Amino acid sequence: MVGVKVVSLEDARRANGMPRRADRADLEDLAWRTVRFAARRTARQARPYGLRLHAAGRPVGKIGSPPYAILTGEPTELLLFVSGRRDAAQVTIEGDAEAIAALEAQASGL
Repeated sequence: MVGVKVVSLEDARRANGMPRRADRADLEDLAWRTVRFAARRTARQARPYGLRLHAAGRPVGKIGSPPYAILTGEPTELLLFVSGRRDAAQVTIEGDAEAIAALEAQASGL
């Protein structure tokens, strides 16, 4: 539920032409805790590939097993991506080409 609130906040900001919120470390901490849980569903749908989450200053989140698609961005951006707001999420995707294709092909959302 908390992740949904963070995503809704970012949706409202972006819909009103406001930039992503970068001044709330507490929201980034909350988003990081939430995204590691929410990303499990995304990774499950992209099996047999795994997913790695990279955010500056945070431990790497590994879900599943290699080969990995690697999502890099701020925790809030990663949460947007795994919540189905892929077009709005400011993330980079790297890693194994087949893992990336599986990640991009599957449906997502909380």
